[in-house]
Amino acid sequence: MISVSETASASVWVGPRKIETRHYDIPRVTEDSMLLKMETAGVCGSDRHMYRQNPKWPTILGHEITGRIFEAGARSSSKMKLYNSEILSVGDRVTVFPFISCGTCWTCLRFGPCGACPNLFFYGGLMNPRNSDEYPHFFGGFAEYLYLMPGTVMWKIPDDISSEVAVLMDPLGVAIRGIESAITCPDPLEEAFCHDSSVVVQGSGAIGILTALVARMSGVDSIIMSGGPESRLILAKELQVVDHTIDINELAKQQRIDEVKELTDGKGADVVFECAGGPDAFSEGLEMLRFAGTLVEVGNLVNPGAYATIDVTRDVCGKNARIKGSGSMSLHTWGKAFSIMNRKKELLSRLVTHKFEIEELDKALEAMEKETCMKAILKSRSNS
Repeated sequence: MISVSETASASVWVGPRKIETRHYDIPRVTEDSMLLKMETAGVCGSDRHMYRQNPKWPTILGHEITGRIFEAGARSSSKMKLYNSEILSVGDRVTVFPFISCGTCWTCLRFGPCGACPNLFFYGGLMNPRNSDEYPHFFGGFAEYLYLMPGTVMWKIPDDISSEVAVLMDPLGVAIRGIESAITCPDPLEEAFCHDSSVVVQGSGAIGILTALVARMSGVDSIIMSGGPESRLILAKELQVVDHTIDINELAKQQRIDEVKELTDGKGADVVFECAGGPDAFSEGLEMLRFAGTLVEVGNLVNPGAYATIDVTRDVCGKNARIKGSGSMSLHTWGKAFSIMNRKKELLSRLVTHKFEIEELDKALEAMEKETCMKAILKSRSNS
């Protein structure tokens, strides 16, 4: 077992575009809790959007998490849920489902553990953030340790899957949930997502490429990706998850809409997945949609201070459009993600393009701001 010093470091969000390295006492577990030694933490687009704002208090972000169980309370195994195994032991390598639901509200009783619980706890500070200056400090992935509370759900990572791939469980789950949202159809008139659908994915980051991957695995033949920069679009083509690309740095908005219509015989896309995370992209996606098409909003989880302007008559009622928000995940969705991760290890590994140490979150966010990387991760020193 790794020896424990008295303190451990964390990258702490303390102000708009301001990250500080802080050192906190390493917490001791209670009978019901565990301590995870971090291996990798993925930097999500939502972390980038949050970091531009002012936190309620010092916060450790990071909800894409893998690590090893370092210390476990006497009753902690019975208080946690290991989804793909029955035994959880010190030294096991796991990835952490970031939501803890209360289990007693109407939403939990109706739908089970998911991200829609109004009393939700969320590792990584996007919802119900914890003050990192208060004990036990470590509630986000951008630190050397993570304090695991009762009710946490984990997946044990197989030996043949690297932590750099396993950390993509969360974004892969987001992509799968977006696809699930598109295929939940009440009537044949709204049945837009099927094998012969034309699909547009807006956004060429990790979520966009993973959404295209899951759409391809679902049997879709025609996938168009609208995004940039060019290097990301080239990677998407190399991975064979898209058929056509539209570079937003080369074509203006109306040209992009016209290109989609040309590629779809003038109809517009059957399904649009908005994965870029901008209000303007949502409006543009509606204009790319065909009559009775479906738009799934995946990317706008953090309000950037701007709002979408849409022609409701033309693009919603006039099109009989189906609009579905996708902002939550269930354990069932993560189970699917785990299965795909097992089959697509090599492809997923190509999405991780930049690696930083735990104390270098500012550098990782800067790389993502400039869109010079597809996916950035933070690694602990022992795993660098």
